[in-house]
Amino acid sequence: MCFGEIEDRADALASLIAETPAMSVAQAIAATRGRLSNMASVAAWAREMPAAAAALRDQHLVFFNGAFSPPTCAHAHIAETICKDPKVTALWLDPEPARPGKERWQNETMEARIEMCELLTEESPLCGRAGVGCLRRDLGPELGTSVELFRVLRALLGGPGRSTLTWAVGADVFEGMKHWASKARACLQPGDTCDELLLFTREGWTHERLAEATQVWDFGSHCSWHGRAMHLRVILSRGHAPAGQEHGTLLDLCTT
Repeated sequence: MCFGEIEDRADALASLIAETPAMSVAQAIAATRGRLSNMASVAAWAREMPAAAAALRDQHLVFFNGAFSPPTCAHAHIAETICKDPKVTALWLDPEPARPGKERWQNETMEARIEMCELLTEESPLCGRAGVGCLRRDLGPELGTSVELFRVLRALLGGPGRSTLTWAVGADVFEGMKHWASKARACLQPGDTCDELLLFTREGWTHERLAEATQVWDFGSHCSWHGRAMHLRVILSRGHAPAGQEHGTLLDLCTT
């Protein structure tokens, strides 16, 4: 291919992007459903859907996965708190796919759970900034529970080292990560996979228990990539918020 043909194709692509109506983050996340199967599929998807790709690129994205069966007031509160954070520009809700022993129930309810999550995202301040995907289901039982999940998300943001990717998880899930520490550390590599963990506590959690759970992890030694350190934040539950501080407060718990 000669240089002139390359220029012509580049001009045509630029023209297509310019003429394509802009998408919201919510629309872009929805546009990934059923389209992504691995890292290689991201580039093909971006070529086919340039407006969706542009909407996700360089966002500060929070990935929040869970059963959402159904989405509860607690889920809504967590999502609202995340979207009120001025640093966050996009929230991805991802209903859990089928798991061993629950294949039929979770498969049969997936579409209903997606629809219920979409109803949740229509409320302010989520509207337009929060979308519903099914990336774990699309990647399959092996890749969807591996580091590939976060590398696909990172590719959607523009690639390694760009923007910020945060994983929102329950503090009880975080506490249990010590049982699969090697795999967890691979998912917590700033710039490559996740830059931040955002924990939300449930009633019954104390500051002491949270401190004990976090001390298991030496983020500075094990979770860094090209000099970037892991960042840990927490959303306090009603029972966990100290006197004088409202539940739902988003705190910078520690940076290392």
